[in-house]
Amino acid sequence: MPMCEEREQLVAYLYDEVDANERRNVEKHLSECETCREELRAFRGVRQDLLAWDVPPHESVWKPFVTARTQPVWRQVPAWSLAAAATLVFATGVAGGFAGRALATRMIAPPQAASAEIAPVQAVSANAVSPETVRALETRLAELERSSSVRTVANTSGPAVSDAALSARVEGLIRDSEGRVNKKLSQQIWDIVRELNSQRSLDRATFEQKLNETQAQINGAMLRVMNTTRSPEKEQ
Repeated sequence: MPMCEEREQLVAYLYDEVDANERRNVEKHLSECETCREELRAFRGVRQDLLAWDVPPHESVWKPFVTARTQPVWRQVPAWSLAAAATLVFATGVAGGFAGRALATRMIAPPQAASAEIAPVQAVSANAVSPETVRALETRLAELERSSSVRTVANTSGPAVSDAALSARVEGLIRDSEGRVNKKLSQQIWDIVRELNSQRSLDRATFEQKLNETQAQINGAMLRVMNTTRSPEKEQ
């Protein structure tokens, strides 16, 4: 490749980053190529300008600042949103407990467990909550938010809502949500039990039918064997 196309060698020669052999080759080419000599002079001029360039003095750009006083996070969040979050967590935990009971009943409970009383289980599983329950709870929370917004606007001309009233409202929502969740999950558990009983009855009938068919096949085979055995005796 001609050295005219290898501009990086000129830059390396300018900054004294070549060995003795490369230096001899570059100097030999410069003695023969006017274009490369002009380009090398231009590189040297740019380098000298960069070395001579200096940043003029100026004022400091640093300015002291005062940090704003931070406020605890729990003071920045409205009280009604904290109550709504507590309602959602509590209702999800209650729904998860009944869902765990439903799963245990389906896996290990005998058929007689259909008439036993369903006891609450401590296991929590948020995935077991049905979409209808979640939508109902979201609707309640939206109503609470709208009601709280209305009370906030009314506070400009009336007394503030007391903590006792807010707590009573939250407890009422919890009781309502818990009742709906319990009723719906109880119905789902009974449906599972009925499905298991129906499946057992179907399996028993299928087994008896297969057993009768097998017995009939065995009887037919035995009759054929007996007839085959008697035929030679009759011929004798």
